[in-house]
Amino acid sequence: MMGLRLDEGVDLDRLSARFGMPMDGLVAMRQVALYRDLGFVTLDGSRLTVTARGMVLLDGLLGELVQPELLLS
Repeated sequence: MMGLRLDEGVDLDRLSARFGMPMDGLVAMRQVALYRDLGFVTLDGSRLTVTARGMVLLDGLLGELVQPELLLS
């Protein structure tokens, strides 16, 4: 998920396949929708990116977007 620090963001489909878990096992889709509506992230297909506006808040966003189980491991 550190790829969210990059302009190209992350491809959630690729991560899902790589780690053998569904997309919603990686990120909290409700939070993605909330922060998309607020203009902090974009979701284009399975490509999740952080906007310039969201980059300022990226450390906090990661804690909100990434599923809690993954933050502890």
